[in-house]
Amino acid sequence: MTSRNANYLPHVDGLRAVAVAVVLLFHLGVGGFRGGFVGVDVFLVISGFLITRLIRDEIAATGSFRFGAFYLRRVRRLAPALLVASLATFSVCATTFSPGMLARTAAELVAAVASVSNVHFWLAADYFDVSAATRPLLHTWSLSVEEQFYLVWPALLLALGRRSGVGRLPWALLAIGVASLALNPAFADGAPGWMARWLPEAAGDGKSTVFYLLPFRVFEFTVGGWLALALPAPAASGWRAEAACGLGVVAIGAAVAVFDDGMLFPSFAGLLPCAGAALVIRHGAVARLGGWLASAPMVHLGRISYSVYLWHWPVIVVAQYLTGPSGPFGVAAAAAASLLLGHLSWRFVESPFRERRLPLWPVAIAAVAAIALGLHAARDGWSWRVTPAIAESVAGDPAAHHRREYGGAGYRNGPADGAGPADFLLVGDSHGKQYAEGLVREVAAARGLRVGLEAGTSCLHLPGFVRRTAGQDWAALRERQLGVIRDRLASAAPQPVVVLGQSWIRQADRSALVDGKGRLVERAITPDDVVAGLVRLRASCGIHRLVVVGQVPRPPHTDLYEELTRPEWSRRIEAASVRTFPCSAEVVAWNAALRAGAERTGAYEFLDPVEALSEDGACLAIDGDGRLVYSDFSDYSHLSKAGSRRVMRAFAARLAAIASAR
Repeated sequence: MTSRNANYLPHVDGLRAVAVAVVLLFHLGVGGFRGGFVGVDVFLVISGFLITRLIRDEIAATGSFRFGAFYLRRVRRLAPALLVASLATFSVCATTFSPGMLARTAAELVAAVASVSNVHFWLAADYFDVSAATRPLLHTWSLSVEEQFYLVWPALLLALGRRSGVGRLPWALLAIGVASLALNPAFADGAPGWMARWLPEAAGDGKSTVFYLLPFRVFEFTVGGWLALALPAPAASGWRAEAACGLGVVAIGAAVAVFDDGMLFPSFAGLLPCAGAALVIRHGAVARLGGWLASAPMVHLGRISYSVYLWHWPVIVVAQYLTGPSGPFGVAAAAAASLLLGHLSWRFVESPFRERRLPLWPVAIAAVAAIALGLHAARDGWSWRVTPAIAESVAGDPAAHHRREYGGAGYRNGPADGAGPADFLLVGDSHGKQYAEGLVREVAAARGLRVGLEAGTSCLHLPGFVRRTAGQDWAALRERQLGVIRDRLASAAPQPVVVLGQSWIRQADRSALVDGKGRLVERAITPDDVVAGLVRLRASCGIHRLVVVGQVPRPPHTDLYEELTRPEWSRRIEAASVRTFPCSAEVVAWNAALRAGAERTGAYEFLDPVEALSEDGACLAIDGDGRLVYSDFSDYSHLSKAGSRRVMRAFAARLAAIASAR
């Protein structure tokens, strides 16, 4: 709409300005705006109000509604700027991103053009997780929600109007909104059991489900739609209007200041910014505060808000990808770039197409080109663009690298392969399973020995400990795992050597001791507690020979796979500079205590992986062949196949001697 339209409400453009500003400041990480994501909800209320009013007015004026004209206006309004921003973003990423990152961005491009970004990201990840900062088209999820709303809303309104009568239509919308809102808590813990079997696995993540999908946000549109239908006449001026408009601004501000990314959203919390937006829309035309919203700077920011929204997130993601976390200058530069690009997009793309000064056929060509480029690049991220600085395949992103190169990848729990009983039984959490590649390839295969595997359950595999995190009955899970180990040992003659690996520090941090009466002991777990647990494990399971592998070094969290498979010019580090890293004092202390426990109790043999993973007093992140020692560089820090083989190769003779001495 333009100011020449008699129905134009300049304060609504001012409200758009507020919405895009809080989203921008939230994404820039500015303090005080931790709930700035509610700006999107304000946009949805505005859309519900304006689209419903447009449909209402057309039917009132002509007695009918032209669906073709409506959708053509939506295409002119939204598609050109979206395509320009998305293709420009993809072009920059094609010269900057690693193959894994580009492949993911290419898939996002296809989803954005097809208006299914919200479904794509729902299936992929949580909006607020760490990987969100590496997804330059993540913000298009909300545009897809709006486009899906535009697709169904006119037909739904007309159908409801014919069925219930125009006078009852606001109440029909209210019922739809209440039903949509009720779905939010119903799916908070994932899809209800009777529905789960029919839905994708992603439906188990209730938080992402209610955040991304249209049915859970329909109530936000209906807040605006109800406003347009139930209260079509302008609000009267006076103190009530002033108070109501001020209350609306306070409600939005409170949500921005108080909400955070840990909550289930939108759900009932979404009513606060939505109600605030409705109050401002309703009373802003007559309230003095609405006059500020209708000021020229606010109206202009509101008019360019769509383009600013399109550009701001790619600017932030690409800048952080190239330079790392931004300081105050970087934040200011990203904000300025977003506003400038938004203005240029509005001036040279949005306005000419919306005002019919440009034909739509270039938009159709651009859409086809975007989908074709996206599908082609999504296959391998155009890996021909880069020469990696490490001796690794560049197929896939860091997650794919971990799945492929993790030391336990491809190994399943169960008896040893081949005839006869196992000579080794590998147990523990995923840090135990990571030794499967090395134990099989470096120790067993060369000597005609066999390896059985019962590893991967993420808890301390020791009697007297329980993991404290929610989501599982960890005590029962631990007992089942220990029961499997007992059964495997009881059925074997001679008994296999039990090799136990754990992420000792991490598991200790999230576990608690259990006393003789089953009560949790409220204190931190020490290495000596773990040594006592190892003694109990050997006695309770009847283990003849127990080998304990200590804590692996924990490298810096910089994802070396991602960093070193970028195009050369966009790398922030060199392989030589990160080949080694200082081993933490905590890891050294834990392994020293576990070694001392082995010497003191005689209950187990101890292997220190730090010895195998060190050179000249420093821990290795990249080995001498240029291969990554770890498959992932996070808090988990699992060994890669190369790292697993290096550790087991260092202790191969010792392990073979233990096996032969049974």
